[in-house]
Amino acid sequence: MREADWNDPRTAALAIALAGSEQSSVAILVLVNGGAEAVAFRLPAAGDGRRWTLVADTADPAAVGAPAGAESRPVAARSLAVLEQA
Repeated sequence: MREADWNDPRTAALAIALAGSEQSSVAILVLVNGGAEAVAFRLPAAGDGRRWTLVADTADPAAVGAPAGAESRPVAARSLAVLEQA
């Protein structure tokens, strides 16, 4: 992102990717939507046939454990989702 993106009051979404390590192949993706409308996040490609799985969703706790989708994941307004790739 450029400085203008960080200072734009209309920008209220952020994705944080935590890659696996030598000790663990688990990757974590945190999707934060602080805006007033849902946002569809584009997911990083899953390697080795692995898939993203929903670990937490503050807007829909019952959805935990569901596949997160192959290419994108919607995140409701003012909520966050955590995905795991194992």
